[in-house]
Amino acid sequence: MINVTALSVSDCQEYYQRINPVVDTQICSLTRAGEGACHGDSGGPLIEGDSLVGIVSWGMPCARGYPDVYTRVFAFKTWILDHIAGDLNVDGPDFLHRSSRSISNP
Repeated sequence: MINVTALSVSDCQEYYQRINPVVDTQICSLTRAGEGACHGDSGGPLIEGDSLVGIVSWGMPCARGYPDVYTRVFAFKTWILDHIAGDLNVDGPDFLHRSSRSISNP
């Protein structure tokens, strides 16, 4: 497990403005060089406490101190509850909505 720092969408866009847009349905994290998401990590979790807050999407270059970009799980809460939680006959999980703070990536 490594500790990462969440970045705002606007701060993340400064890194990637000429490469790929970063949008509100995404969350970015920043780590030290040599840490972070890399090839084959897509689909992996970004966890805070016991909650899944993001899913590895993309980043470049690999583990060189640039932000990693995740799909923001909270942005798809309604879809998740409609399509998955309903099928499981549960009330639905708690969803975290954080703009920036320290979070963990196992």
